Amino acid sequence: MDWHEHVVDIREQFPIPLEASQTIANEMAIAHHSYQGTDEIVTTDFLVDLDYDGKIVRRAISVKYADALDDPRALEKLELERRYWLSKDIPFYLVTEVEIPELLKKNVHWFHPYINHFDLSSAEQHEYFNLFLTAINKHPSQKLTDITTKLDDEYNVQAGDHLAMMRHLLAQRAFLFDLEKLTIKNLRARDITPSQHWIEETYEYAVGE
Repeated sequence: MDWHEHVVDIREQFPIPLEASQTIANEMAIAHHSYQGTDEIVTTDFLVDLDYDGKIVRRAISVKYADALDDPRALEKLELERRYWLSKDIPFYLVTEVEIPELLKKNVHWFHPYINHFDLSSAEQHEYFNLFLTAINKHPSQKLTDITTKLDDEYNVQAGDHLAMMRHLLAQRAFLFDLEKLTIKNLRARDITPSQHWIEETYEYAVGE
């Protein structure tokens, strides 16, 4: 979700008000989630805001392993969540690993570990973003790996330094590409799109996630 071009905000483990979840549990005639006899807050994995041409659209998403859906209690909790978000006119979605394309997972696993690999100052963020943006625009047909290798040679730094920085910027959503169709092996400069938020300097730089 972090790398969906329309995503502007993601809140994890979003709490459902206890009174609301207790009311829904009573309506469903099920036991409320509790610990040692005390009702606990029910949470939804993700509450996501997306921006479509200036209109903010909100989605509630629960992420589960497919085999977890064999548990009746897990299904009851999901139904409780669904009913709550329905009452708020917010669509509720269930996602399992089955729905996530393998190539998407592979791509995210390639760059996501680099999200905190560097801690760039504001000036450095702009410097590296503009460096890559210039190189991409100048050499649209070249492979990304060839461009980063040339930058290593040009700046006389250790081999792989600029590729690591690009992985960091991809994790930070400074640049985007089709994660379901392309891999780093066949990724060319023309396949990469700079984030409008980075161009307009309205982005948030993630630190310590």
